[in-house]
Amino acid sequence: MTITMFRQELDGWRLSRYGRPVRWSSQCLSLAGPAGLWLVAEGELDLFAYGHRRWHPLGRLGPGALVPASVPGPTYVLVARPLAGCVVRRLVWGAPGSVAPSGEDLDAFARGVDSGLGPLLSAVAGAPVAGTPTLLPGYQVELRPGDAARPVHGIVWLRVLHGRVGGLGAGAVLATDDTVSSETGAVVGVDTTGDLLRSGVLWPHLAAEELRLRHALGRRIDGPAHLR
Repeated sequence: MTITMFRQELDGWRLSRYGRPVRWSSQCLSLAGPAGLWLVAEGELDLFAYGHRRWHPLGRLGPGALVPASVPGPTYVLVARPLAGCVVRRLVWGAPGSVAPSGEDLDAFARGVDSGLGPLLSAVAGAPVAGTPTLLPGYQVELRPGDAARPVHGIVWLRVLHGRVGGLGAGAVLATDDTVSSETGAVVGVDTTGDLLRSGVLWPHLAAEELRLRHALGRRIDGPAHLR
């Protein structure tokens, strides 16, 4: 067993106590519902976007991955096809009586969120664009008009402090693991998922980002058809 796989299984075990078990009666499990998270506690599942009677594969998730619930709004919802031996648990974040993660569980939670966001970010990514690896967590980064930048490593969250990035203006918060650019110039703050979690602001940003990504995914899947 590789170190990465062992850590994933350990993360799934750590986070299991924060959720309740989920049972499903068919081959598929809808990940729609009110605000919350779906945890792959054990095993693996295949993730899809479903809408207009169409299935769009997003990838396979392993233990420890956390997928935000698909709240109403976008046409496509997230659906899982658990593989044999998969165990899924449901976490309701901030509900009365819920326990907030602490200690090493915080790191497991942040890794799980990144794992769950990864397939969505990949699905809406554009054509590869060269960018300078200057999006370093803990720093403010200035993008001059036409500049392109990418994270030094993994997924980061950008707070648009000034200007526009990817069509989003000042005050917007978005996650990315790819190159971003600004036609007009911008200043962004860069954080990790763990940074937002520890500062207590992750959940509203995660919920909003899940909505944004599913809207973008729907446009990507439907193409020009969505304009008809």
